[in-house]
Amino acid sequence: MKKTALLILLVSANVMAADNVIKKEYNAKPMIDGNRRVDEIIEWSKNHPGEMPPLTEQEKNEFFIKQGIPLPGTGATVVDNTKGLKFTKSQTSFVNKFNLAQKTKGYYEKPNKKAKILLAMPEKAEKEYNDRKLLARSPGDTHLYEVLSDMPMKFNYKGVPANLATKVIGYAPEHTFINNGWTGAVEFFIPGFNSVCAYHEISIKLTKTSAYIPKEIATYAVNNKLTKINAMGDKDTGFVYEVEWWDQQFKRTLECASQNYSQDIAKATLELAKKIDS
Repeated sequence: MKKTALLILLVSANVMAADNVIKKEYNAKPMIDGNRRVDEIIEWSKNHPGEMPPLTEQEKNEFFIKQGIPLPGTGATVVDNTKGLKFTKSQTSFVNKFNLAQKTKGYYEKPNKKAKILLAMPEKAEKEYNDRKLLARSPGDTHLYEVLSDMPMKFNYKGVPANLATKVIGYAPEHTFINNGWTGAVEFFIPGFNSVCAYHEISIKLTKTSAYIPKEIATYAVNNKLTKINAMGDKDTGFVYEVEWWDQQFKRTLECASQNYSQDIAKATLELAKKIDS
């Protein structure tokens, strides 16, 4: 559930938990004295469809700070894994195993559906273009675009520099469609090495995106920007090498898939991310 929807539910009356066994009254404080908070949110949603309303200090504290969740729109923040993140024991165990595998084997072994999807993308895109070539697009169409300029964006999404792709497969919108434009996009392409890649870019300002990144995995590998790197997959589904990096304006992610694990492809993916960011 999006935080906007969550806020509307919470300010309306009560907070419910454990299948209605526990009931806690929530006293929502409005931004302006004399208003009802629920009315403020409804009015904001009418005037700014798809956008998250400004948070009160009470909402920041109750829904984010107390829950160990970063405030919307703050981008990425490095935190101590033992202090900044509220994990259950099982979550902590998984994270530790995942990180250990990255250090020792270079990847976490697990079936990866994303690898299968990426590896099949060239054939899938061609079929979709043929099936839809005579169909008109509607506003907010989420299908693949052959031409980047045909995709309505709320920011200047440039995609991957032409010299870094041997073939452009297509483009697709991501995240939210606000006032006739998308707040994120992905480009599917074939790089100069044996892989199929997807380059994602979303606007932090428009999407209010934020994240905590444990210091144990935080690097600055992409041009001194906050970066995290991992690989996951198995021999049956293939592997995805992921590089995610942040600055004040954008969250960017490069995913490259191959059928087998290769340290050379892992290194090539990181170098490609650096060049895209340059």
